[in-house]
Amino acid sequence: RSGLLTPSVGNSSVRGKTVGVGYFWAINRSFDLTYRGLFYSQTGFGHQADFRGVISKNTYFDASLYGITSTNANSVSPSGFVLSVEGKSDLGKGWEARGDLKSLSSFLFRQQFTQSFDEAVSSETHSVGYITKHWSDYGFNFVAERDVNFQSTAPNDEIVLRKLPEAQFTQREHEIGKLPVWLSFDSSFGLERRTEPEFQTRQFVQRVTFEPRVITAVHWHGFDLAPSFGVHEIAYDSRITNGVVSGENVQNFARDVSLDASLPPLSAIFNAPKWMGRGKGAKIKHVIEPRVTYRYVTGINDFNNVIRFDDSDILNNTNEVEYSLTNRLL
Repeated sequence: RSGLLTPSVGNSSVRGKTVGVGYFWAINRSFDLTYRGLFYSQTGFGHQADFRGVISKNTYFDASLYGITSTNANSVSPSGFVLSVEGKSDLGKGWEARGDLKSLSSFLFRQQFTQSFDEAVSSETHSVGYITKHWSDYGFNFVAERDVNFQSTAPNDEIVLRKLPEAQFTQREHEIGKLPVWLSFDSSFGLERRTEPEFQTRQFVQRVTFEPRVITAVHWHGFDLAPSFGVHEIAYDSRITNGVVSGENVQNFARDVSLDASLPPLSAIFNAPKWMGRGKGAKIKHVIEPRVTYRYVTGINDFNNVIRFDDSDILNNTNEVEYSLTNRLL
């Protein structure tokens, strides 16, 4: 039911004396609103509002807004806000829509007024909305996204990455006939944009990716081998050269070969030590699992000319071996 919330009183070395009052409004069976008004003696007025709703049995949303109106000219704490909205809707026939909006007025505001240490050191905001459907081994996503990376607390010192929009079509590992061979691929076509203090791209940069992969598996006397071969075809209609963005095309055709080898594990069973408190006859098993992964990538000839939008753009030539020993106590 609707009603006043318990008042709050506090003290902060940054914000000064704090007094807060709130009200919960049960609008109806499907919507409610919570509002808290806060007064900071060294800063000004704060506002916290949470609005939730269930539009139908398949659609809901949850919105939260926290803002400060600074009235003290000598305060180091700026006015600003943090907005968070998330929602989901089942569109029927396997289609689903989701959204997660994060908006921050400035990084300085987050550092001054965040409620936790994790938020204070997080210099990014991510907003994404997408329509998706998955069937069998296939998936389709239609995505709009905006990511902001704050470089410092200075105004406008930030990198803004945007997809508006991007279509993605993927296939998980799909067995070919009755052979121990699996095929998968990732593909996308998107309109991208990157803005930062040093440069900005044009409104829509076209990027096309097609990345198929074939993998197989061999098991022999405790050895597990998983070789794979992949192709990365990535094309852009813009490039960056010495910090200058131009409309020249960039196209990379990379080949990726990898081998993942799990060697036979070594194990032994011992009597459990007394400190484990398992009683007489208790056992402990020690297992050592060796693993080696080899990867070779070639064909990236224009790495320094690629504009970075996401992790698809950091693929580079490499020739590497990774090895590990995993110890388990059972």
